[in-house]
Amino acid sequence: MLATAVWLVTVPLSYPLTLPVDDYHFGESLLAYQALLEGPNWFTDFLSPHGYSDALGGVLAKLLGDDSGPGIYAGDIFLLHALAFIVSWRILRRLGAVGGIFLALVLPQNSNILFVLLILIAVAEAATSSRPWAAGALASLLSAAGVLLYAGPAVAAVLSAFVGGLLFHTLSGRRSIIAYLGGAALSSIALLAIAWPMIRGQFHFLSVSAAANLTIYGNSSLDIFAQHPQNLMFAASPMLAALAISWKELRSRTTVHAFLALGVVVVPMVTLAMLLNSYAMARLDDAGARAVMAGCVCLIFLPFLVRLVAPTRRDAITAGLCASLLMLVAPPSSAILSEQPLVFPPKWESGAVIDASVPRLGSGRFEADHVERIKAVKRTVDTLLEPGETFLNLTNRNALYYYLDRPIPVPVSSTYNAAPEALQKAFISAISDSIPPLALIEVDNIEHDGFSLPLRAHSIYDFSVANYVPFLREGHTYGIRRDLVARLERLPTETASAYSLSQVTDQYWVDGVAAGDNAARWSFVVDGLTALALKVGDTLRFSDGIDRVIVEIEDRKIRTAPSLPVDAAPNGDRLSFTITNRTPAPLSEEDLWAAAFHQGYLARLPSAWGRSSATLQGELAGPSVRFHTPSLSEAVLIKGSRTTYRLTAGRSELDYRPSSLIDPQRQGILSFSAACRTQGVLPVLQVYWRGTGGEFSEPASVTFEASAASNLVPLDTSPHWTFNSDVAELRVAVLNANECSRITLTRPTILERRTVD
Repeated sequence: MLATAVWLVTVPLSYPLTLPVDDYHFGESLLAYQALLEGPNWFTDFLSPHGYSDALGGVLAKLLGDDSGPGIYAGDIFLLHALAFIVSWRILRRLGAVGGIFLALVLPQNSNILFVLLILIAVAEAATSSRPWAAGALASLLSAAGVLLYAGPAVAAVLSAFVGGLLFHTLSGRRSIIAYLGGAALSSIALLAIAWPMIRGQFHFLSVSAAANLTIYGNSSLDIFAQHPQNLMFAASPMLAALAISWKELRSRTTVHAFLALGVVVVPMVTLAMLLNSYAMARLDDAGARAVMAGCVCLIFLPFLVRLVAPTRRDAITAGLCASLLMLVAPPSSAILSEQPLVFPPKWESGAVIDASVPRLGSGRFEADHVERIKAVKRTVDTLLEPGETFLNLTNRNALYYYLDRPIPVPVSSTYNAAPEALQKAFISAISDSIPPLALIEVDNIEHDGFSLPLRAHSIYDFSVANYVPFLREGHTYGIRRDLVARLERLPTETASAYSLSQVTDQYWVDGVAAGDNAARWSFVVDGLTALALKVGDTLRFSDGIDRVIVEIEDRKIRTAPSLPVDAAPNGDRLSFTITNRTPAPLSEEDLWAAAFHQGYLARLPSAWGRSSATLQGELAGPSVRFHTPSLSEAVLIKGSRTTYRLTAGRSELDYRPSSLIDPQRQGILSFSAACRTQGVLPVLQVYWRGTGGEFSEPASVTFEASAASNLVPLDTSPHWTFNSDVAELRVAVLNANECSRITLTRPTILERRTVD
């Protein structure tokens, strides 16, 4: 234990001070700490996705004398090692040197797993105390504390441990059960009396989030098991529990007591495996750590629980077996459990003070583009806002509130986390009487799961469009409250600057330049605002001195002649260019909102919504508009059928005129069914729209893959739809008509989304 304590202190000190680039996840920690400083009512006025645990790194940093961004990140590292120390200590204390060392050596250094284990161990030890009344009371108190500390995953932990305690006291007879439940009831009543608003707020948040996750993630694929087969170990843990308590150990008991003793271990493990794995696996973002979370927790907790409630002579063997299996699930040397930000590894620079104009950036390692982004936002925010005023952040860059020292105006700071209708209502209600003067609309927005703001939180999007006028500043899009447009005169005039390539670097792009197989077609990628300024035929003069002509544009991807080599910017600087053949027209409100939030590729989302349509009926009214028989291009209606077409070209189109003009302000969900008649082929569809007197165009369209017959296409999530005064015609194009030569396509209808009151 002494060696472990030394490790706890010395290892975190070896980490260099670092300003994390992940403004979303690390920002959650910053805002939780900021909420503690500002004093809003937790779980009512401020909702933390992970409970109080998000604030602990900041508290440690404050105690260490540095609550800047790097200081709080260092606090998070100390917290991680403190969790590992406490969990290791309890494992060693309970299992002894031999069995405990097996598990302690392979304990995953991952805060998600360690927080769940800490709560499990604390509640389980309390619930199995020899005094049932005290056991129930303490288990109840620790359960409530655990849920406030770590939110959703803690619910799985406390239910499993509390049930285990109940079964444990069942072995001692009826009086023990009554005493256990009585103690739990009395402490629960006391808790509710003392902290009712906080507890109610947290459980409301958890219930709303759980219901929303079932809708949002309920159609996720089981392919995650193929990607992370080791996670299936969570399902084996109850069977391992049964083997750990063999019949030989229980033969001295009566049959009833033998089964009860077996249930004391097996039932909590089944409960834990079912609840925790649902939390971990029912996600679209199949991060490795989350995917194996249930397996890791179950394998570590199993020998601890066996020793706690039904000790045998083979505890060390059980611990060794679980440790060996844990090595297969998540070896300590692997990167699967490393808590890396969900961004590409940055290019670090160092400074004694990162930037004096933003004190909360502190000192240490930083990524230059990240800091420049924060400074650019600060310049605009400080120019347009008075002291004490704040902004509305629509970018999911949670950290900006903390770095810029501005109050958090909404209970759920991230619009990504405000997806449930109830949370959108709370978000809007919090600012309706005092709408922030400024909104951050597009600052290299962070969008997980492929959901932009209109797709994820449509009512917040509608509220923002209604109340803010978008404008462009230093390459980012902001919104000024409509009654405060005069404040824009405070901003100094910007000189025209060159356009830059996107910052994206992954397997397809290197600093925005196409790489690998992607370079066979495309040259580079730009951000949404730059894409709006470009047209096929434009001549671009690049910073490498070469003129290139645009020959193809698709969304934000550009192909030029000649193309760009990956090493076109040898010094690591991003390439820039100017348009030499014309002056681009000023961008409209529609252009600016669309550049921030229009999502041209919807993947399989319309089909996911279509499969969930039974649960969405209360959110939709209609059908409100029907369509006439379509006019066909490169498609023939098969004789004897009303809905099956033979496609005669690689791309076939069906144009639909509505029975009356569509009002895009009210009507925006397109409903229809589509299925290829060829086995195993999914239709790839592109839906266009045009207003009266307008033409079909690529920007006013969305593309998706119809993985299910029924589809609900959210056209109203595109500003190009909602900024129209009317919609006079729709076009459905089948993009893979060569593979899908026969398609069943029902006549569409337009439905109306129910608005949030």
